[in-house]
Amino acid sequence: MEEEENVCHEMTTKLEKQIAQVGLNISREKTKAMGITQRSLPQPIIIAQGNMEYVERFTYLGSVISSDGDVEADISTRLAKAAAVFRRLDNM
Repeated sequence: MEEEENVCHEMTTKLEKQIAQVGLNISREKTKAMGITQRSLPQPIIIAQGNMEYVERFTYLGSVISSDGDVEADISTRLAKAAAVFRRLDNM
């Protein structure tokens, strides 16, 4: 497990160096990490002179992704969006 964390840290460091060469940087405020696993959280990933925030769930392309693999939040979100559209159609 520690070897995987070291590889992740090395890859992140290389990425920061490569994108700095073309004038880009990683936004620590916008970048989040999530592990889909039953084990405890790994060592923090360091970017932009700070630790990357670990989250339990986030929305990606309209889908809610959860660290425990539960799809209930995603289904509820999709149903709420569909209900909102149907309520707007009622006024037509």
